[in-house]
Amino acid sequence: GGFLRTLGNCNSLGTVMLAGCNLTGTIPDIADLSLANSLVSFDASFNHLSQVEAIPPRCQRFSVSGNDGIGFKSGVLKKALADYVSLDLRDLSLASPSEAKELFDLKLVQKTKHRILVEKGRGYACSDIANHRFEISPDKFAPHELCACLPGWSGNSTSCHQCPVNTFKEDEEGECKPCP
Repeated sequence: GGFLRTLGNCNSLGTVMLAGCNLTGTIPDIADLSLANSLVSFDASFNHLSQVEAIPPRCQRFSVSGNDGIGFKSGVLKKALADYVSLDLRDLSLASPSEAKELFDLKLVQKTKHRILVEKGRGYACSDIANHRFEISPDKFAPHELCACLPGWSGNSTSCHQCPVNTFKEDEEGECKPCP
């Protein structure tokens, strides 16, 4: 988080690109710094960040893709979606899966019928989300909400196994049944 505090007095810096810099720690709330009034694009993809305390107030594009296991302070993702911030959270799972589930429960993020990922060898497929400003990898970000086992496979979300010999499953719901 010290890297943003170091830039805190920059009042005309619009873009910060820190992708792949091997950063660790927390992205702090910088609302009290001059930088917060000018920063519109922030990219800290593919580091080792653990927490996002806040997204800068004027930020329009925010990326922490590839920071697997990252957490967001309560309300940060909800506020970003309400403020129409473009979020890039691809290639990561959240520290707490309940963060993603809450977005679906509140209908801030909705599943579509369009499949964007099919893992035939692992027996599952995942659906897209309706919000085009929110980029995720469905099998990592919200597998329980977005992924299901393919026909001929049973299990849960991305933990699927082929139906045993002399059994079948016709759709994505339910368990394998004995052949007639």
